[in-house]
Amino acid sequence: MKCFWLLAVLPLLLLATLRPILAHSSQVNNSNRVRCLERERQALLNIKSELVDTYGRLSSWDNDESKRDCCEWSGIQCHNQTNHVTRLDLYSFGLRGKISTSLLELEHLRYLDLSQNLFEQARVPEFIGSLTKLRHLNLGSANFYRPIPRQIGNLSMLLYFDISWTGCYSENLDWVFNLGSLEFLNLNHTNLSRANNWLEAVSKLTSIKELRLHDTSLPEIPLSLLPEINGSSPLAILDLSRNPNLSNSLKLIHWFSNLSTGLISIDLSNNNMHGPILDVFENMISLEYLNLGRNNLEGGLPKYFGNLSSLTVLHLGLNYLAGDISELMMNLSGPVEKKLEYLKLYYNNLSGLLPNMSRFSSLSTLRLQGNQLSGTIREDYLQLPHLTLLHLSSNRITGPVPNLSFCSSLQHLYLAENMLNGTLTPSIGLLSRLRVLDLSVNKFLEVEFSPHWVPLFQLEYLSLRRCKLWNFPTWLKTQKRLACIDISDNEVSDMIPSWFGGIASKLIYMNASNNQIYGFFPDLRDSFLPPNSFFGTKVLDISRNKISGSVTFLCDSREWKLLDLSDNLFSGQIPDCFTNLRSLEYLSLANNYLSGEIPYSFGWLSDLTLLHLHNNTLSGELPTSMRNCTGLEMIDVGDNRLTGKIPDWIGDSFPELRFLILRSNAFYGSMPSNLCRLPNLQILDISSNKVSGAIPECLKLTQP
Repeated sequence: MKCFWLLAVLPLLLLATLRPILAHSSQVNNSNRVRCLERERQALLNIKSELVDTYGRLSSWDNDESKRDCCEWSGIQCHNQTNHVTRLDLYSFGLRGKISTSLLELEHLRYLDLSQNLFEQARVPEFIGSLTKLRHLNLGSANFYRPIPRQIGNLSMLLYFDISWTGCYSENLDWVFNLGSLEFLNLNHTNLSRANNWLEAVSKLTSIKELRLHDTSLPEIPLSLLPEINGSSPLAILDLSRNPNLSNSLKLIHWFSNLSTGLISIDLSNNNMHGPILDVFENMISLEYLNLGRNNLEGGLPKYFGNLSSLTVLHLGLNYLAGDISELMMNLSGPVEKKLEYLKLYYNNLSGLLPNMSRFSSLSTLRLQGNQLSGTIREDYLQLPHLTLLHLSSNRITGPVPNLSFCSSLQHLYLAENMLNGTLTPSIGLLSRLRVLDLSVNKFLEVEFSPHWVPLFQLEYLSLRRCKLWNFPTWLKTQKRLACIDISDNEVSDMIPSWFGGIASKLIYMNASNNQIYGFFPDLRDSFLPPNSFFGTKVLDISRNKISGSVTFLCDSREWKLLDLSDNLFSGQIPDCFTNLRSLEYLSLANNYLSGEIPYSFGWLSDLTLLHLHNNTLSGELPTSMRNCTGLEMIDVGDNRLTGKIPDWIGDSFPELRFLILRSNAFYGSMPSNLCRLPNLQILDISSNKVSGAIPECLKLTQP
């Protein structure tokens, strides 16, 4: 009996022992198994062979034995059971070349993304319309060109289609009629100027949720020809912006509101709409985003806006809304007060005192610049704990800068070009998240703090232009992230502090012009922020001061775009280091005490448009290398000690030259006749030199 029992149990024990081993063996076999179907692998290799893969993004697409499984290739996804390729995602691969017809071998493809590539104005392949199982097709920003193929209309199962920001166009939208399953359609920046049936096509999209037709030159549809609506759609996002022919956009919204009762986002900006805002949005209780900016809208806000209980973004900037802002804001009384996050009413004709905005408890952005607001700002009217941006520039606001410490989230504060006065209080330093502070052009505002004042913020941008500053701000040495500073026109009469080099070496933009700053400009050899950080290339304007010393610090950076050191006390030679400054467009060293020859390396300034070396003691000849600066529009080397003949190559090298000023030097010889080859020359000044001979005929003044 015992033996019988043992024989019966033994196979079970053996199976239990072997199960982990068998399982492991199965995993090894599965891991080594090539899922990719050979026919589709060859198709993908053919597709690669007709593409130019500049960045090697298709390097995994290879015949090598270790890379045979195309389901593991970059951008490829296969079905878990059938192993057919179902997804080809080449988004932003930087590809050029041609789309191969081998794409048709991937007949089970459901997802195709060729966007953000460089197909060099090629046609959209018509055969894409044969991939009838496609659900997702993205051709946006891929540099396609010419007509959108009507064969796209064969993709009846398509849910998502994007062909935005290409050079494509469509003379009609007949191909849209069969896309009844489409949920997302993006035709932004596609020319539809002749597609008179665009609205009829939209009415056929019974599943559409998001429709984007920005900058498509849509033709206006007469209101009497609006197509009938046979059913509703789930349309939630509608963008018809930048279509100037749609001056009746507001009335079109009536039609769209009948098409869909669930609109949550509407963008009608930049559409040349005029007149008052109508009642078209009154029943849109789901509306969250409304952009009517950059139009010609007049009047005020309808009272029903206060009842739009879902509205979080209201953009009405750059219109002609007028009247007292307090009355306008009263029409935003109601449920919207608790929900609104972004309110943009900039550059209208609104006047009066800033009303109490504290009732908009969720507000994070308030932009009212470019109106006619006046009077003082009451501190209790801006108790907005979620506010991150406050823009009140270019108004007529008076009084002191209010204590904004209750706005603990504030990051951007713009109060420029008003009539603020008094002294800026240290409470501004309590805004610990502040990154941008612009108080410029408030000529009665005093910005003066104790030398020991340490603010809690770390600014990236600071503008105090045309305020009352007098001294170099000591607190700047606490700012470790500062990239842009403007303290021009500030009556600053102070020495450049020794610590300023640590700040200046990190700046991208600095304007300290038109002051009485003296001393030596600091060495900038510390590492600058990389190009394209904040402003990108660097700007330095310290003109009209009393700064002295050499200008060797110019060699400490490669990314200068504008350099203006004019009207100072700089002396010594101009360093010959301009081979590194090829981004430089504007160079002014005029009205200093610079001597020596013009550096030969000026010839490497291929982007230079203005060269201003007037009133120094420069000597020698104009370097022949300057003939390479073919974009120059102005050359002013007057009032120096330059010599030699006026170079013949001037007439051949500067097709854009408008101003050539060589006066008060020691140039001699005859005037080169090829100065006549300067087609845009407006001013030629060679007075007070030793030039002799005849004036070229083309330069002689004619009598009226």
